[in-house]
Amino acid sequence: MAKEDPTWQELFAAATDALKAWRASHPEATFNDIEENVDDELARLRAQLLQDLAHASPAADWRGQDRENRPVCPDCGAPLQANGEQVRRVMTDREQEVALKRQQGRCGQCGRTFFPSG
Repeated sequence: MAKEDPTWQELFAAATDALKAWRASHPEATFNDIEENVDDELARLRAQLLQDLAHASPAADWRGQDRENRPVCPDCGAPLQANGEQVRRVMTDREQEVALKRQQGRCGQCGRTFFPSG
């Protein structure tokens, strides 16, 4: 049986534990050092939250939607056709990679292929 993904509370607890351990091993750290380490830990947590919230969006997989409710092509306005699930990798402002599993769209009218926003 596959292990479930950790909950946000578990991720926050792990980040807190990592910060406490770092602080214990760096007793002479300056306030700026502490701030940087806190920001690094929170950046990892933030990236996971962003990824989870993005995957919860209806825009992540719109294959079952009626034609009139599908995303449309920004060039010609035609409803998109599902073009398979792809992984889009984006970087956060603190250089954390987020992998977004999204339904890629293809416009049947003009041929444009892209990931609809949302």
